[in-house]
Amino acid sequence: MGNRIAIPILFLFTLRLPAADGDRTVVAMHLNLNNTAFSGQSIDFGLPRDAKVIAEPGGTRDGKVAGLSVRATRLADKPGTYSVQFTSPDGQFVSVEVTGEAPVQVELARRAGHLPYRFGFDSHSGMNRDQETMLWMANYRTEGTLTIGDCRALMAVWDLTSDGTFDRRDLRQGTAVGIDLNGDGKIAGKGEYIYGGEVFEFCGRRLFVDPDSLEPDGSAITVVETALEKPKIGSPVPTLLMETTDGKTIRSGDWKGKPVLLDFWASWCGYCIEAFPKLKQMQEQSPALQLISINTDEPAAVAAARKVEMTHDMPWPKVMSGKGLNDPLWMMFQALDHSLPLYVVIDRQGVVRYSGSGGEDLAELRTALSNYTR
Repeated sequence: MGNRIAIPILFLFTLRLPAADGDRTVVAMHLNLNNTAFSGQSIDFGLPRDAKVIAEPGGTRDGKVAGLSVRATRLADKPGTYSVQFTSPDGQFVSVEVTGEAPVQVELARRAGHLPYRFGFDSHSGMNRDQETMLWMANYRTEGTLTIGDCRALMAVWDLTSDGTFDRRDLRQGTAVGIDLNGDGKIAGKGEYIYGGEVFEFCGRRLFVDPDSLEPDGSAITVVETALEKPKIGSPVPTLLMETTDGKTIRSGDWKGKPVLLDFWASWCGYCIEAFPKLKQMQEQSPALQLISINTDEPAAVAAARKVEMTHDMPWPKVMSGKGLNDPLWMMFQALDHSLPLYVVIDRQGVVRYSGSGGEDLAELRTALSNYTR
């Protein structure tokens, strides 16, 4: 978005990637209004880094979260208690009182329906510093049954942006899709949470969730069969063909006898960008190393990604399709590790040996390169 069907060129970024490169299965979904999401949104009050509290007793602070305006007032007559009002763009609002003892439930009419949320207040810490925080979290998901051949599985999608609309942004926010791949009746474990576009295996087939198929009210989503392979540690890397930003073509078949490091990054990933000088040093120390940086930004962020490339010294091949979740390389390799940065080490025999974020100061990556690229 090797190869077991007759397609002469599997990946060519100058072509439009067909989302429907195989059978499409539309999964009818319905809202489950009693299922808390596994992540939420911190309310942005614009607090200075040295602020300890959101507001002093009797004081008020304005903020925003998930398309809502938020006004928090610290009650002078109730220690440790805030009165918080949430207001939607159409003027609908709801007010609640909250303490740090337990979250409260808030309901609002939103695009997908009348939806419940959990709202909590942490008086102890936020972002590794001593500062009050408030968290807004969807208390619902949409779910249905994925049917492929004779196989059936529970499938769910979470509104990870907590904005009351199911869309591509949820699928980019994190592993918003859950599928009960092992048939135990529940969605649990790393392997059963995936991103939109990520290649996964079910009922003997390779599939992905079309990132643009999710209905805004969560009533349907489409799963597509694909020829793309899911790379595996200890197995040969699938056949790859990619076009670099300077118009050159890279074929994985040309890597025979060469160690390879794939560097997946995005313009919003500070850790990815900070690592570029270290990657340059690694390549200088190992001239035989074939280093390739692959950008994973969504179309709207391509300009920012190009600016990063222009302002950083990256004297190695760079790939930037601008397709984000629909980038064929990212669709395949994010299955190895969902985090960014993502580094993939391929040995001289073309076997995938390592995938991960590199570890502290990239020590883990250095060890992998030392072990598998000599």
